[in-house]
Amino acid sequence: MRVLVLLILNTTSLFSQNEFRLNKTESFNIGVVVDPNASIKEKGLNIGVEIEYVGWVYARASATSFAALTYGYADLIGASGLNFTSGPYDRIRYYTGGRFGFIQRSTNVYPTAGLELGIDYRINDLLLLGLRGTSDKRNDFKIYNTPPVMRQSGFIKLGFKL
Repeated sequence: MRVLVLLILNTTSLFSQNEFRLNKTESFNIGVVVDPNASIKEKGLNIGVEIEYVGWVYARASATSFAALTYGYADLIGASGLNFTSGPYDRIRYYTGGRFGFIQRSTNVYPTAGLELGIDYRINDLLLLGLRGTSDKRNDFKIYNTPPVMRQSGFIKLGFKL
């Protein structure tokens, strides 16, 4: 019976290390993001940089440029939401939140807002890789005399924990 109790306690302890929970640690991260689908489709590089506070909530500021598009494209986006972790030593981070910012096309500036969902994997104490999906209501299509549309994007991130 004692062996059974020890096995149950040990198993419970091991599984509790992998539970899904609110993030409990704090850090600042910097990163480079690329939208590979748009980059391949438009034969250019859709690339951005970001700085982010990560706690049980996150706050991020990012700037993206995509010169291959007609009239060019640049944006400044702020994002904020909740962080969750799982895995031993909180190596996997899940996050979801809202986004708001501005897009510049030619000399015009347009607002944008949306939602995002992402996952980061911390490779070591410094380096992380991530995937992010976004859905934004983009008003910059007014440059083509078309109404605002919801646009989905996907990003790959290479990040560094400060």
